[in-house]
Amino acid sequence: MFRAQYSLLLFLLSSTLCLATQLSEIHLKNGDQLTGEIVSQDTRQVVVNSPLLGKLTLPRDQILKIEVSKAPALTPAAPAPLVPALVAGGTTRISPARAAVERIMKGTTGSMEVGFNQQSGRSDSLNATVRADAEYKQGIDTYNLSMRYYYGRYDGSVQADQHESSFQWRHELKSKRFFAQTNTSYSVDHVKLINLDLEQSAGIGLRALKSEKQTLNVGSGLTAQYRRAYGEGTNTLALGNLFEDYGFKFNDRVNLKQSASVQYSPIGNQNLTLVNGQQVAANDQATNYSLRFNVALQSKLTHRITFNLHYDLAYDNAIYDPALKTDQRISSTIGYAF
Repeated sequence: MFRAQYSLLLFLLSSTLCLATQLSEIHLKNGDQLTGEIVSQDTRQVVVNSPLLGKLTLPRDQILKIEVSKAPALTPAAPAPLVPALVAGGTTRISPARAAVERIMKGTTGSMEVGFNQQSGRSDSLNATVRADAEYKQGIDTYNLSMRYYYGRYDGSVQADQHESSFQWRHELKSKRFFAQTNTSYSVDHVKLINLDLEQSAGIGLRALKSEKQTLNVGSGLTAQYRRAYGEGTNTLALGNLFEDYGFKFNDRVNLKQSASVQYSPIGNQNLTLVNGQQVAANDQATNYSLRFNVALQSKLTHRITFNLHYDLAYDNAIYDPALKTDQRISSTIGYAF
């Protein structure tokens, strides 16, 4: 009984402080409005403490205007996650795990894209692309998760059937110009008869350029590769790699993203390969090196809906069939940003 009365007293006291607090109105360029207390601000961002959403960091270029309250704001102390809250039928607790999940969900940005094209007539073709990206930043750490699926058919023959996913972690070092990076990737390609391709890389990068409009990162490292083809044994190799990514912001609605990577190993592949589903002896071992180059131009149609144009190039010299070494595709997608 005493605990319930104590919780009710805390609730009424917090409500009184909230009513007495004079909060600022923040108007965003997309038309949204946010009410909260400005904790700190500089030329790049504004940190706001919202009674409903908690502490938020808003980029300065997304803010239209701020109506600052003249009277000083009284900020009630935030309740601890494990303080009992009065609810019908008893009390409930917010676990640390749930609080962490909610914090990650609020701080995650990303997009989902879908592209589809079908043609009938002199020739029949079908192409489908599905992309998903999510990014979460916490202090000096940045986490990025991406997934891709490509499918293409021309006159009844499957030209592409591939899916891949990757998880990248970047950690800023003390100098702030250098960062450590790890990348874990998984892919399957049914046309190239690659049943499984796992890669784990680690390296050091340099922030060569960073401004409001442009960013450029370069770096190098090592990659461990595990590959298994249909009907064959497995290969495990160590490769050196170079990577680079560039971003350019034309304005608030249009931006460009580009990335590239090169991997090389002097160790050749196995002496057997698959051609049209049959094992064939190779004359010599192929040098294992690969190249990836990606460009994406994104334009915002609304605050959430985007139109995207992609160019993807992948070359893998370890694939013996010359017709399958290179993949090139240009795709357009409609995306939803969150």
